[in-house]
Amino acid sequence: MGFIDDISEAIADAGNDVMEKAKELREIANLKREYRETEKFVKGRYESIGRDFYLKNKDKKKKDLGDITEALDKMDELQEEIERLKGGVNCPSCNTLNNSEAVYCNKCGARLDEAPEAEDEAPEKVDAEVVEEESKDK
Repeated sequence: MGFIDDISEAIADAGNDVMEKAKELREIANLKREYRETEKFVKGRYESIGRDFYLKNKDKKKKDLGDITEALDKMDELQEEIERLKGGVNCPSCNTLNNSEAVYCNKCGARLDEAPEAEDEAPEKVDAEVVEEESKDK
């Protein structure tokens, strides 16, 4: 029975080693996940700080910020073109192009389904009855 006991002990040891390794791998995976979440937070804060700095300093016309302003303007132009191709809706108040599914203008807040008064007027429908003329041969 010594041989079977030795095999059982070896299997138990191997099982314990596998469980220990699985524990370590799970712990490493949890640490990596926490690292990614923390890294994402830091990147978001950097972005927020940079955006705040830009907004506070963009009017000072600093050379360093001009390329960002140009890039933001280009992004606005590209977004407008995308919306135009997707069937975007121009605001009746400020003429800003908005998403085709938008209800309110993203610039001035006007309701987009309200058309200007000239467009609200539909042609008047006239009901008419056709009257046949009696022939003169009678």
